[in-house]
Amino acid sequence: MHLQSDYEYLKKEALWVIVDPVINPNNDENMNFYDVAFLDKLRQDIDEISNKVVYSESTLPIHEYFKYLPLYKTINQLVLDSGLIKNYVFCGLHYGMCVHKAVKECKQRVDIDNNFFVKRDLSCLMPFDGIKQHDLNLTRSLGVRLI
Repeated sequence: MHLQSDYEYLKKEALWVIVDPVINPNNDENMNFYDVAFLDKLRQDIDEISNKVVYSESTLPIHEYFKYLPLYKTINQLVLDSGLIKNYVFCGLHYGMCVHKAVKECKQRVDIDNNFFVKRDLSCLMPFDGIKQHDLNLTRSLGVRLI
């Protein structure tokens, strides 16, 4: 996984939250292929991270790549269990939707001095979705840093 040197410390000092690593059997074949390919890349890139969890409110099963990780169905429980964590890194499915929602809900429930990041290249866009407005929503509205 590539991180700028300023953010290397996050590999050890952050809680990495993988949002909705699920495959919807009702999606068309192309959409699922796109998501599976992304989840494979995500799995490989975060392999070296030890402090990682899954957050998913979905009723769909967690993809097999991530079943071994602790699963949180609510942000409240994730925040309670994260204890003294001061750095959160979010990634997963889908950028601009569930990833943004999870960041926003978590940010509302922790101390103001906590730091929030989104690893954008590990956050999957919906096909044909624009990234620029999603970036602005995170950085300007929520004060999240994109890494």
